[in-house]
Amino acid sequence: MIRHTCQFIIDKEAGKPDGKLRFRVKWDHNRDIVAFNLGFRIDPAKWSLETQRCKTNSTHGKKRIPASEINRELSRYEEAAKDTFRRFERKTRTDKGGVQCGVPRGHREETPR
Repeated sequence: MIRHTCQFIIDKEAGKPDGKLRFRVKWDHNRDIVAFNLGFRIDPAKWSLETQRCKTNSTHGKKRIPASEINRELSRYEEAAKDTFRRFERKTRTDKGGVQCGVPRGHREETPR
């Protein structure tokens, strides 16, 4: 099993009341990290740190996007991350010689000329 953590983070900007919502994924004992800007601006007062979701019946950003719409997208991102790790776990189990993702760690695939 590939241990990983997924977290939604509000990236506050100086002088602005809201922040950019990012989706951060860590794996390989937190050595590998990737973060995606999700395209939503979130008011921190309307965000639940415990549930990692927008509070019910709130709206966010200049376009006043409903929390239900944002939360639905967050669930889709979480599910996509889980599916991706499951796919790589299955591939890793079927590979021989410690090859992960088709390339041994520390090696690059060469492009045919």
